[in-house]
Amino acid sequence: MSNTVKMSIAGAVLALALLLALAPVLLRAVNSADTPSGTGGTESAAEDSTSNMDAGLSACPAPEEGSATSSISAEGGPLAGVTMDCLGAPGDGTDLQTALAGKPAVINVWAWNCAPCRNELPLFDQLQQQRSDLTVVGVHENAHAKKGIEFAQSVGLKMPSWLDNDGRFAAALELPNVVPQTIVLRADGTVAAKFPKTFTSAAELEQAVNEALR
Repeated sequence: MSNTVKMSIAGAVLALALLLALAPVLLRAVNSADTPSGTGGTESAAEDSTSNMDAGLSACPAPEEGSATSSISAEGGPLAGVTMDCLGAPGDGTDLQTALAGKPAVINVWAWNCAPCRNELPLFDQLQQQRSDLTVVGVHENAHAKKGIEFAQSVGLKMPSWLDNDGRFAAALELPNVVPQTIVLRADGTVAAKFPKTFTSAAELEQAVNEALR
């Protein structure tokens, strides 16, 4: 084999090696050109940006600006200083103690992957519609907001829920690590009862609430 042929083969091998080495860099450059600037990671955020109105959920309780209940002291209740976003309304940062002040509250803790919650949640919808003297609200005890919204839609839930993505609600109330469970608060924010169980009828739920608030 002549020296010219050997040099040609060596040159081709070197060129191929250089091309293979540069391939990852070239691919990254192409991908960057195809992606609009500043949009990295926004797809998942957009998926979780469904508003509670779009999801069919009611707005979460909030203190009325300038009302007497909005200035009630947070002392005396375990939810003092606990803030959470409303499911379907990321970034609203509601202060639970202030939002719930003024009348008794019934709070149902649920999660999108809780099978018993599917049959129990409609009972709280019914309680919310029938008892204007109570604040009835849920807490989605799971970080997956989108799955929580989809689950709520699948059961036709209208009751609003806060999103607890780090367990702060359960920690504040010293709750067991189970879902579903229900907490009844007095009008001053103190705990009247905790029910780590599944309610199976509207009558059973209402009786439990009434007895807790006596």
